[in-house]
Amino acid sequence: MLKISTLFFEKIFEWHLYFLGYLVFLLLYLQIVIVPIFFMGLLGTIAYLHFDHFTASILIVGCLLLGLLVGLYWAERTRRGLGIITFHAYLLSTPEIDGHGAHLRRATKKQHNKKAA
Repeated sequence: MLKISTLFFEKIFEWHLYFLGYLVFLLLYLQIVIVPIFFMGLLGTIAYLHFDHFTASILIVGCLLLGLLVGLYWAERTRRGLGIITFHAYLLSTPEIDGHGAHLRRATKKQHNKKAA
């Protein structure tokens, strides 16, 4: 009985982790899709300054649909190529703090010291 209840709780936690993983993946995917929609929507709202209401509304909807297509293409291309999680990790990384490229700085400093001498 104890073994069955332990397996049951393990499965519940496993399902919970799968759910959280898919939720994080979905939210990161949607972030990539929403960015072009947002910027194309901003571009479309400029239409209110130059066109009548009906024409401007059509332009805004067209810009939003174009942003959706661009966002979906970009997100799928990122998912198939680099990967969604890797892409966001790359965006959030700080290579200067992590020390990446330190060997290049040392080599440049050595060249600079040789030229100065």
